[in-house]
Amino acid sequence: MKAAFHLVCAALYAFVCYKDSQIVTGALLPIPYVNWSRFVWLTIIDLYMQTLYHSIGFILSIVSPNKRHVIFDYWAKALVGPIGVAVTVLFWGLFLFDPATLARDEMAMKILSLFWFNHGLHTLPAITAHLDVLIYNHTNFSTSAILKGIAVFVTLYLVDLHYVFYTAGFWAYPILGELAAPFRLVFIAACMFIVYLGYVWLSLLHTLVHGSEKPKNKKKN
Repeated sequence: MKAAFHLVCAALYAFVCYKDSQIVTGALLPIPYVNWSRFVWLTIIDLYMQTLYHSIGFILSIVSPNKRHVIFDYWAKALVGPIGVAVTVLFWGLFLFDPATLARDEMAMKILSLFWFNHGLHTLPAITAHLDVLIYNHTNFSTSAILKGIAVFVTLYLVDLHYVFYTAGFWAYPILGELAAPFRLVFIAACMFIVYLGYVWLSLLHTLVHGSEKPKNKKKN
């Protein structure tokens, strides 16, 4: 079941990656014609992370199906699941509140109007995160270990976010440009807290499905 789950998910995410590279290109990129600048969007970082996670998961489920992979489990618990849930919650929350907080120009709104593409980016991550919890009995880790992983990811993402802004004057999401600096910090902190809440929710679900297990600190695989 694990192999089939990862294969289907990897194929779906890989297809969305391919279509993203065809739809958002050239002058539509945050830094025009600079392909890597697409990674200023948390959604795109998550998209490629999900693709890589499920591709590696498929290989591991074939090569060593009965072995626990601690690093893989930590990746799932600290980043893949929580960020996947956060992307879905943040996008749909802001979109329902006001689509202009996420996209302004005509092309951006057109991209969001592509039903399958939009859901592949913003809905699928939460679905696969929940399915992953149901299928996998991942190793439990201490909250401090999880928070360290989230903190490292958040720090790197903030560097990425501000680098693109100071290089090209482009905020990944229009709402960031509207807010004064103090409120922008509050907004970013709230978004990162939602990532943590995603971890808490998935951990609770994991406990309900698989039972409790003594947490461990992340060590070697």
